Amino acid sequence: MAMFFATAARAQDADKLPVAISISAEDTVGRRLAFYVREEIAKSGSFAVVDEDFGRGFKVELVTIDPGSDGVQTAYSLVILIAQKEGFDLFVINYVGHCGADRVRDCAQRILGSLGEQVETIRQAVKRQSRTGFKD
Repeated sequence: MAMFFATAARAQDADKLPVAISISAEDTVGRRLAFYVREEIAKSGSFAVVDEDFGRGFKVELVTIDPGSDGVQTAYSLVILIAQKEGFDLFVINYVGHCGADRVRDCAQRILGSLGEQVETIRQAVKRQSRTGFKD
């Protein structure tokens, strides 16, 4: 029975883009932000959270700090990469932001939206290039 559910879950995730998430969050608000970012990505209809050694797909790297050492906010850097099986990952974009303790879920949803926008931009570029045969 457990094998059935595991197989069903993999089949359901087959159409989703794999996303590995790397987090460095030592501050309280940053850890909450990291939790919600992972949760938002996992429950999205577009992405599946995978291990870092998955091969190809996307990587999200989130680093947070408490800028005031008072536990009421976090400052973060979010990097989105295209993972490669071999060689270096491809840089897509870097976001820097801050988030108050009372807005953590909203910040996570904004981060998910940013990831979705970047993926869609890449999809459209590849689609345009494939129509033109990768010629300018």
